[in-house]
Amino acid sequence: MRLEKPHITVIIPLYNKANYIQNTLQSVLNQSFQDFEIIIIDDGSTDASLEKAKAIEDKRIQIISIKNQGVSNARNLGVSKANSAFIAFFDADDLWLKNHLEQLVSLKKAHPNCGMYANAYKKMQDGKAIPTTFDSTYSGIILDYFEASYIDGIASASSVMIPKRVFDKIGAFNVNITHTEDVDLWIRIALNFPIAFNGEVTVIYQLDTIQNTSKIAMKNRKYLDLDSYFYNYKDHKSLKKYLDLNAYAIGITYKMAGDKLLAEQYFDKIDKANLNKKQLFLMQRSNKILRSLLKIKHLLFKMGIVTSSYA
Repeated sequence: MRLEKPHITVIIPLYNKANYIQNTLQSVLNQSFQDFEIIIIDDGSTDASLEKAKAIEDKRIQIISIKNQGVSNARNLGVSKANSAFIAFFDADDLWLKNHLEQLVSLKKAHPNCGMYANAYKKMQDGKAIPTTFDSTYSGIILDYFEASYIDGIASASSVMIPKRVFDKIGAFNVNITHTEDVDLWIRIALNFPIAFNGEVTVIYQLDTIQNTSKIAMKNRKYLDLDSYFYNYKDHKSLKKYLDLNAYAIGITYKMAGDKLLAEQYFDKIDKANLNKKQLFLMQRSNKILRSLLKIKHLLFKMGIVTSSYA
């Protein structure tokens, strides 16, 4: 039994990531900063994820198996079991570079009163990097989290460290949200605390190659409640634009799934002045055209040409 409390608790929600979990775990164990514990919440995996995780032996690893209840519940359980004052979240298919935790600790020492600390990340899909807009030379307090996150979010589920005391004030992940649950938490933190950011990339963030955007799959999704933010913070200009961009992304996804009604419900919330010409153009296209454009985008990506609706 460990007598001293670890400096950081690393929480890994695990669900059907058998092909990734061992590399993910190894990237934690290889950290230059070693004062941590690891809590893996196996969220009812049906593949060999649990066995693969158990195969890596380290006294700092604790594995808790539960029935499948979603990533928010898994993360919240991990927080409740944490023995440290700082929580680092890590998805089971991502990777940390060796200095990730060391950089977060340095950022915390330089700015001790923040509600969240985040390192920059590199997005990868099919082995190819997707460019991000982070300033690699910057390290410090983010003056406006929402404006800084218009294109690439400052925070990701594998790049942040959050003081445990923050959850006592703003609550945990919303278990009623199945998608964008992290965005909901980042908003609540940013509205209550300063946020510190380090522009040096220390995280490899793996994007899903294939996403299920069928109409049936989309019907079962629950996104963050944009209305509560739209109405409570309608005079917060940067937050309003940040929410508009999220509403656009969710609406486009629904439209590609053929659910025009739900898509329009999101589009109706948007101040169109907060979107660029390409986004406005895509909003007016049919789901058939949007799916064709997405296929072209994927083809161009395989050829090394990256396109974005933000450009």
